[in-house]
Amino acid sequence: MDVTVNNVDPVASIDGVIDELGTQIEYGVRSALILTELDAAGSFTDVGTLDTHTAVINWGDGMEDDLGSVMGTIAATHTYADPGDYTITLTVTDDDEGVGTPTKGIRVLDAEGATREAIENLIPLAEDDPNIAAALDKLHGNNGGPAENGALDLLEKGNLNAALEKIKQALQYLEAAEAADPSLDLTDSKSFLALTAKSTANEAILQAEAAATKPNELQKIARANELVAEGDTLSGSLDYVGAVGKYQQAVREEQGIY
Repeated sequence: MDVTVNNVDPVASIDGVIDELGTQIEYGVRSALILTELDAAGSFTDVGTLDTHTAVINWGDGMEDDLGSVMGTIAATHTYADPGDYTITLTVTDDDEGVGTPTKGIRVLDAEGATREAIENLIPLAEDDPNIAAALDKLHGNNGGPAENGALDLLEKGNLNAALEKIKQALQYLEAAEAADPSLDLTDSKSFLALTAKSTANEAILQAEAAATKPNELQKIARANELVAEGDTLSGSLDYVGAVGKYQQAVREEQGIY
């Protein structure tokens, strides 16, 4: 009797993409921020129990990571440099050239786009809550009218220090809203605004690094990076106001370099 045994492709999945604060990134629900890290987790199964596997993850922005040999689970980290809609593709290949290729779409925003998203998410909550309305005023300016003095307009003008001050004030109002109504949980909005501030600081550092030539400028950049790390620690302990304050200080270190 002649017996032909065919290979079965591995079955792979991208189980999740999370931002630096552990929040799941979902297209149309929660966007990612440029210049902040994303962690992607994946997994696969294969009925060929003796097969070996390799994996590659393509981030959709021209970059990919060769993960080499893998066994069941996959993890990778990436930072996007530019805003846009991206498709992440995980390719798991077995030793018989069988392939599993799941994909996941995400949206990546710059600080301006993220501030707009934060505003859109808060608007439905502001009608009956004066503190959330005040937070929106700090983000959008002019009591919801044209953005002339809010964080959004200040970001568009390149006044990063003033923009982060407005974001910090918005966070204080969101915390006041939670204090007034213990059933209210605005963690998602607060963490998203904190990441927006970090993205702003990282972009300022990147621009300063490209322009820096003098020793004192390089020292300022090093100090700015230290401040960002301090902000990350505060953000990880849910002190979002304090974190934004550190990111704001980091931006101030760069002023006059780029």
